[in-house]
Amino acid sequence: MYSEFKDKGLEVIGVSIDNSDKAWKKALEEEKLDYLQLGDPKNITSKLYNFNGIPFIILISPEGIILDKGLRGETIREKIAEYLK
Repeated sequence: MYSEFKDKGLEVIGVSIDNSDKAWKKALEEEKLDYLQLGDPKNITSKLYNFNGIPFIILISPEGIILDKGLRGETIREKIAEYLK
């Protein structure tokens, strides 16, 4: 979806909650994702946004307002398209 919407202003940040730096770096090499990837081995992100499963999708406006969260499947694409109109 990033490739589909990046020219319309979508920015994506991936946050890994893996506690193994080696495993995280290996996954980055294998997946070759073309958006920003951050590591959070202390799970601060999950505490801030109150989640315990991954992936956990949060749509945030350029102004920092949470637009939606906990999205799955095709709903992700629908919501991104809706907010990028």
